[in-house]
Amino acid sequence: MMTKNSVSEKALFSVDPPNDDEIEDEDVIKVKIADLGNACWVYRHFTDDIQTRQYRSPEVILGSHWGCSADIWSVGCLVFELLTGDYLFDPTEGPTFSKNDDHLAQIIELVGHIPKRIIEQSYYGRKFFHSDLKTLRQIKNLKPWPLTNVLMEKYKFSEADSREINDFLKGMLITDPKLRMDAAGLSNHYWLNDCRVDGYVDREPGTRGEDIGAGWYREIRKHKEHHHNHQQQQQQQAPTDIRQSQQLQHQQLQTKVQSAAH
Repeated sequence: MMTKNSVSEKALFSVDPPNDDEIEDEDVIKVKIADLGNACWVYRHFTDDIQTRQYRSPEVILGSHWGCSADIWSVGCLVFELLTGDYLFDPTEGPTFSKNDDHLAQIIELVGHIPKRIIEQSYYGRKFFHSDLKTLRQIKNLKPWPLTNVLMEKYKFSEADSREINDFLKGMLITDPKLRMDAAGLSNHYWLNDCRVDGYVDREPGTRGEDIGAGWYREIRKHKEHHHNHQQQQQQQAPTDIRQSQQLQHQQLQTKVQSAAH
């Protein structure tokens, strides 16, 4: 067994990353999305019990309207985890507060207050917030810690890298699901410019699911039967478009994270 100061161990952790021309196809990490257990249509949500706790979006915690953009929140949490090795949000339960209380507090401390409209129209909003729809009932004296500062102070990223990562992630970590940026636009964010992937989505950064419509941020209810076929065609196409753009973004992310890790 190697001792902490052994020559072999030092050599193990001082290996320089390979140059681009030294990387073979079999050296590239390839990831395939496999777990689609809670996948649903934009016009039919099978359950509101979605997302792993640490990746759960604020609208889902509150029991508010949610749509495709909930997945983008999860992607933002995952990217942070890949870069740092830690969960972005890892709520705990205390004597006077629940995990949901703590989760909402951590979100507010990192990215700011949740819009009152989201809280007001949610099922559980008044359970967690006072009548001002801003102050948490069970947790007081919040301590804001913006993401850029977290990356620099806790994880020792450079200021430049921290600002670039923050600029990329902040589009995913928007507490209003309607305003959250979509995968297609984010795939062209400048933080991913040095990633080498096949394919390109012709969309500027900053788009917010306009091609998906209301299904981006809520469940679409069908009101008239004669619209059924037209809506079905739209919704069948939407998941395909989403998957394609998310797959492209995922390829870019895995390349970027590997580079950042080195």
